[in-house]
Amino acid sequence: MKFTDIKPNPKDYSREDIVKGFQNHYRYTGQLTKLIQTPVKIPYSPFQKEPYFIFDPNIQTVTEESINYILDNENISDSTIQDIVCNTSYPIFDTLIQHLNNHYLKEQLGNAYEYLKFFQYPYVQDALANLIIRNQKPLTTRFSYVRFNSIINDHIHIFSQKHIFDISPSKSDMIIEYTDNKYIIKTQYDSLIAINDAVVSALIPDLKKDLETIKEYVDNHPKQLTKTVTITPIPEDCHDYIKTINKLDVTFPTSKYEHDPAWLINRRGFPKIISLDVILAIKDNQLTITHDFEPEESLQPFNQLTIATDKAKRNIDQQLQDVCKAAYFHDQCDIINQNKTLSTFLAKLDRDVGFKDGHTTYNLFVEYAGSTKIIDYYESGLSILRLQRDRDYGSRWDISYRRKDSNLLRTIKDIETFKSLF
Repeated sequence: MKFTDIKPNPKDYSREDIVKGFQNHYRYTGQLTKLIQTPVKIPYSPFQKEPYFIFDPNIQTVTEESINYILDNENISDSTIQDIVCNTSYPIFDTLIQHLNNHYLKEQLGNAYEYLKFFQYPYVQDALANLIIRNQKPLTTRFSYVRFNSIINDHIHIFSQKHIFDISPSKSDMIIEYTDNKYIIKTQYDSLIAINDAVVSALIPDLKKDLETIKEYVDNHPKQLTKTVTITPIPEDCHDYIKTINKLDVTFPTSKYEHDPAWLINRRGFPKIISLDVILAIKDNQLTITHDFEPEESLQPFNQLTIATDKAKRNIDQQLQDVCKAAYFHDQCDIINQNKTLSTFLAKLDRDVGFKDGHTTYNLFVEYAGSTKIIDYYESGLSILRLQRDRDYGSRWDISYRRKDSNLLRTIKDIETFKSLF
């Protein structure tokens, strides 16, 4: 191209000039064009799959027909046309190489390409890292698949038997990398384009078999697990509250070790909290926990939730106590407001009152904040309840529980004692 070829108005370029510009922009003559056997779809926009150019490895660029389709159906700005014809548009080399590389991998794997997604499954990641629990069978594969977790990309390094004792990124036979929602292949640690076709051809048959094995492993993932654990006894009157719980949280340590499952990695070392959907049943001090699993889901959170340790028991106890306390207190607020004797007495009370019964002192303190009447109930100097409502128009007491760090039994005792005093 010459300076004199540049037209001030991009609309003056011929269709032939524009097509040539696009073909120059998407031209690639590297090794991948020799390895690819079929045309490749290259999206016109990086944010959607259609429309797309067709890259033909035989001509080492996109076809004229696909360019004309884009030109006829897309509203391409004059500035973009000018940049394409003058070859000054933003380089697309890296994106183009990714698409060609991904296409090559699809050609090599065929239908098994769809099984690469299982490497993202926490259940499979646990098995490949040999972090399995009692309910999880081991995963036996022909190759070793080692994860080197990157902040940017997700790499699976494939080691054949000859390299099994030399586990380092530079020694892997092949690398599968997940980036920009697609998988690409490397036979050199830092190159997308220098593909050793002989290595790939030698490894692909066993890789396909391993992917079939992994698919079968996922297909046999437990659909549901049930475990019965011992909990701190909860009054039978509160058992119905337990049945309303449909989630339990579990907290467990994460890992900074780069070979561990990606879903467990936290480079800041913060613990991971996962909320599990559960179905609960209770009898005496035995709690039965049932969890339905998604195909990709790790078994570790459920195992951590239900394992027979003091820490796990405290975790479940605390969550059950919190739910039961809140539900019990909510119900008791209704009962207190429906107690005519209690409500009438409090409505008429206009001064502080108190008495002592044995070693325990009970007090009601009355104060006003604007139009709000506030009554504080104390037991032996400890604030237990606060009741408040509009002094003139209020009909319902808003009640708050003031004792700190109270368990369910303590809460029940406090409320029942308060009701008994009227």
